[in-house]
Amino acid sequence: MTDDPAKAKQLSKKYCIGPVYSYQDYEHLVNSGEVDAVYIALPTICIAIIPSRLRIAGIHVLCEKPMGYV
Repeated sequence: MTDDPAKAKQLSKKYCIGPVYSYQDYEHLVNSGEVDAVYIALPTICIAIIPSRLRIAGIHVLCEKPMGYV
């Protein structure tokens, strides 16, 4: 997931991965069934909603920051 679609496309080709998503596609990603687990490496202020929504969808979450901060 990225905010730079060109970068996502380039990395997808380089590492033979796909599909890639932008932040605008977040809900589609969560509901797609294509993801089993997510590693979140965002600043503490940005992680309040994302892990909760993923857990509700049944996706495992490894969060770099302690959830106690949110």
